[in-house]
Amino acid sequence: MPSRCRIDRRAVISCLKDYGIVGAGGAGFPTYAKWNFDLDLLINAAECEPFLQSDKWLLKKHSEELKAVMSWLKKLFRSVTIAIKSKYIHLVKNLNTKVATLPDRYPVGDEQCLTFLATGKRIPAGGLPIDVGVVVTNLTTAYLAYQACCNNKPFVERYVTIIAPKKLLISKLPIGTPIELIASQLNLPTDLVIDGGPAMGEKSSGFTKKTTSALIFAPKDSFIYKMKTQSIESILQLARVACATCNNCTLACPRWQLGHPIDPASIMRKYSFNAPLEELKIASYCCHCNVCTLVCPLGLSPSRVNFELKKELRKVGRPDKLEAVERDWTGVASSFAASRLLADFELPNVPEYTEISIPSGIKLRIYLNSHIGKIPNVLVQKGQSVEKYDPIAKIDTPNNLGVNYHSPVKGIIENVGEEFVEIKVS
Repeated sequence: MPSRCRIDRRAVISCLKDYGIVGAGGAGFPTYAKWNFDLDLLINAAECEPFLQSDKWLLKKHSEELKAVMSWLKKLFRSVTIAIKSKYIHLVKNLNTKVATLPDRYPVGDEQCLTFLATGKRIPAGGLPIDVGVVVTNLTTAYLAYQACCNNKPFVERYVTIIAPKKLLISKLPIGTPIELIASQLNLPTDLVIDGGPAMGEKSSGFTKKTTSALIFAPKDSFIYKMKTQSIESILQLARVACATCNNCTLACPRWQLGHPIDPASIMRKYSFNAPLEELKIASYCCHCNVCTLVCPLGLSPSRVNFELKKELRKVGRPDKLEAVERDWTGVASSFAASRLLADFELPNVPEYTEISIPSGIKLRIYLNSHIGKIPNVLVQKGQSVEKYDPIAKIDTPNNLGVNYHSPVKGIIENVGEEFVEIKVS
């Protein structure tokens, strides 16, 4: 571990905020807000969605550096444990860190499932790992935090898994890389591009973000295209006439299995018949893993119903925090269902690394809203020259939740919007 590493907690917190470190696993929660506590750190290396490979690639290619990461983290937290599926335990055996092995189930990477499986502690419904003395951080996030606090490097690039029919690739991409550039260089379909994993990912904005762990290029005739493009109107119409009340969706729900009061079957039926919002508040406890949709024998989508409901429920604040009841967590049905998502892609078992060229003249778009919290104030103007790592947006006051953003390349500011900065590569 370099002697220049920051180990004073206040210095670490300030550094994480200044250098734009957010959760790289998908949520984008500012890391400094999680790390402001001397608790037990649980490093999430589960990468539980099918075929995602970015964290495993990091373990394979940066194992020596990750030893230093673990040594540094042990100076910051009460304890450090890395959680990983048992079939990949060989990737972490030389990190000199306590290991919690996980079953090959989906979604073991969900922070509530992960905390229970790794520690035996049940987080209250509507609660957070901190409620049981645990801080959960994605492996890539921990690596980026080390780069910031020990090497003064802001978060401007990351490994991304690229998935398309018969292609499973890894590439290190600058934040803001155009999806069209990737597709053209690799000859990939662009009927639908999903940002994230096959289960929880959503339609891409057209550019990579800090939270982009994977990109899926799905042709129109693929199963995942049809699942992701189904309209909420058709889902509700089908629910009214086709739901067999088998309750498979609820029984397979990982949060229900953890003892939370979520009930996808009841929510979908009530919502499809226009029940008042007051009767549907339990949708707030949904984690959007899509398991309920994957196990439905009739192709209905309770998860999309929950997603739409939560948009409304957010207006009334966070859900009540309730103690979890005792139930058995199995994940068996959900793991089997998740494996079907990309079955028609005929993917190889081992990823291949590929370089994506970022030529002069290409425009990168850095979205300033790819984190939870306030959008930072833009620091640059159109026509201004920037170097790689230069600050381009800064959170205005210390008390606002949010992070700073930096230029991933040398270039010229091409355009500035309320929620993005566009840079033309020099």
